[in-house]
Parts: sequence; C-alpha cells; structure tokens
Amino acid sequence: MAENQRPRLTRQLLFHALVEMLGETDMEKITVTELCRRAGINRTTFYKYYKIPHDVLDDLERSELEATSRTIYVEADKDFVNMVRAFAYMNQNSGVALALNEKSLKICMEGRFTSAEGDYLANILSGGYPEGLAPYMRLIFLVAANHWLKDENRMSPEAFARFIWALAGAARGLKGGAKH
Repeated sequence: MAENQRPRLTRQLLFHALVEMLGETDMEKITVTELCRRAGINRTTFYKYYKIPHDVLDDLERSELEATSRTIYVEADKDFVNMVRAFAYMNQNSGVALALNEKSLKICMEGRFTSAEGDYLANILSGGYPEGLAPYMRLIFLVAANHWLKDENRMSPEAFARFIWALAGAARGLKGGAKH
C-alpha cells in the first residue's frame, strides 16, 4: 500500500467505526480504545491523526460537507434541484448524515447554533425569513431531517425536498411555498 493511502484508509476505518458506534451510543460515551478496537487500528495510529474521538467526528463532518458540496452545483435558479441532490446524497449515506444531523441538532438545542455549521440545508434555505425566525426554521429542518433519516420507509428525497421547500416558502411568507 502506498504511504499516502495509509492516512486515507485510517480515516475511512475510523469514520466507519464511529458511525457504527453512534448508532449504538452517545458520542460522549465513545472512548479512543473502543473506537480503535472497532476500526481495527492501534491507539498510536489514532493519536498520529487525532487527539480525541470528537476530532474524528469533526473530520467526518468536514469530509461529508465537502462531498456534499461536490454533489451540489449551486446555481441560483436551481435551488430546488440542489436540495433534491442534497437529500439524495443524505439518503445514500444515511448513517453518516444522521450522525452529523444529530450533532447539529444538539448544538442547535443548546442554543449554540449561530452559523451553518453542519447544516446541509442552510446553504439552500438560508435567508428571507422574518427577523428572529431563522434559528427556529433551522431547528425545524433539522428535526424533520432527523425523523426522515430514521424512517426505514422514508419518502423519496424528491418528496422530502418538496415538503421542506413548501415549509420554507410558507415561513418566508410565500403563499403555498415555491412551485415544484
């Protein structure tokens, strides 16, 4: 294996193990030892790249947001299409998307959600709300996405995008939301 592939493989093993563990327990209960055991790596390797398990989650979040950005081609007249692409990506990567969405939801519930950190919808659904409503809309979108991702019989990404699009339009004061 080439030397430059080793860090990438280590990251992927840790990402996979972390997502698996987040399906079973809270982030605060995940230890370096257990994460390394699940990933099949030793602690020395872990500490070569990270200090604590939260660093792996932050790296995973950054990686997924970059992947999402590559998936979505932001064009002003194609916001709905981009939203469908974002939900399709989340649907295909539901374990990771759910872990990141739950992190964002926790931050939002703690009142620390002041930017688009971890919020897949913020780039598409930002702005246009009456003063003071944006944080509540983010919370509504995160809760809706959380339930959608947990639903084994979830509606299609396009149907969910239509629901969110209409909700955003209604919140902005548009009668009946945008038409799509």
